Amino acid sequence: MSYRVIQWATGQVGMPALRGIIDHPDLELVGLLVTSESKDGRDAGELCGGPTVGLVATRDVEAILALDADCVSYAATDVGRVDAVIDDLCAILSSGKNVVNNSITRLVHPAGFDPETVNRLQTACEQGGSTLFTTGIHPGVVSDAMLFALTSLAQRIDSISAAELLDCSCYDPLVINALGFGKTVEQDAAEFDTAILHYYWGPVNSSLAESFRLELDEIRVFRHVHTVDEGFTMSSGLEIPAGSIGAIHYGLEGIVDGRVSACSTGRWPPSATRSPTWPGSCCASSTRSTTATPPTPARAPAGSPPTVTPSRTTSGRWGDRSRTCGSTARSTRSRRWLGCSGSSTCCATPARWTPRRPRPGSSPAAACSTNS
Repeated sequence: MSYRVIQWATGQVGMPALRGIIDHPDLELVGLLVTSESKDGRDAGELCGGPTVGLVATRDVEAILALDADCVSYAATDVGRVDAVIDDLCAILSSGKNVVNNSITRLVHPAGFDPETVNRLQTACEQGGSTLFTTGIHPGVVSDAMLFALTSLAQRIDSISAAELLDCSCYDPLVINALGFGKTVEQDAAEFDTAILHYYWGPVNSSLAESFRLELDEIRVFRHVHTVDEGFTMSSGLEIPAGSIGAIHYGLEGIVDGRVSACSTGRWPPSATRSPTWPGSCCASSTRSTTATPPTPARAPAGSPPTVTPSRTTSGRWGDRSRTCGSTARSTRSRRWLGCSGSSTCCATPARWTPRRPRPGSSPAAACSTNS
């Protein structure tokens, strides 16, 4: 038995998804929605660099929604169009189609999203008898599917960290420039708001805390930028002038009793061949003074949401080794669904593990890394 699948959008994520659907023996491509005129009417196989498959792309949303399909692989960008993405998802779900979503990554943890929007999506699921699953790389697989396989190997868990190493050289120049690439440290300091890091990756920390039964006192945000001595052009076309930012290391640290217990981090070099000498660890807990983070506040009452403590951005050149970390175990987080099973809400939550404090005199637990 094969599943009838629609691919929605063919950008950075949608194009490889389209190839995967076509090549998978248990999936049948029954529809392809594109947004550009140059792709409209072209064969789906040809679009993704393969042989023709006899199915052409269309920009007609209503025609796509009218198709009989089991699932929609949704990969339209949410940059500058979050409301439009939510409208798309609600329309698809209410039409009776399940959705695997790779847009608005905050939805990997619906409990941390806007309740009114979650209610809209839940209502759409109930109307269509459908489900919504949001995933990706990070947030996503790195902080999801690998979690329980890794933690099942540990007798004791001291801290959990999901870390990503991403070659962003082919990303949209407007997007990566907004993240800081190609800017001077002074420009970046005046323009970049670290709150955006919490918006996109904060759900990882929240989900880690939920899955491992942690009550976070606060979430600390850090960001370290690396400048380049020689200018170059990224494969996407973005110019990186000499002296400007060419790599970024960021992270969000969930604090419990003054120590990092859940950490979500990323390292973004400009390409696979141009990269600074990264610190040997994923978080910045042992060099707190370099990120100017205020002292840890008193422990919040049980059930209180963690406070978010943004830090200033720090800078350095290739080869900076100012950061080390005392984390002793790393893992990833649990997955979450929105959906309908009959008349009830379905929430797929894997078994949970409770971190244990080290016994007096015991050695640190072995480290398990999950970098992508």
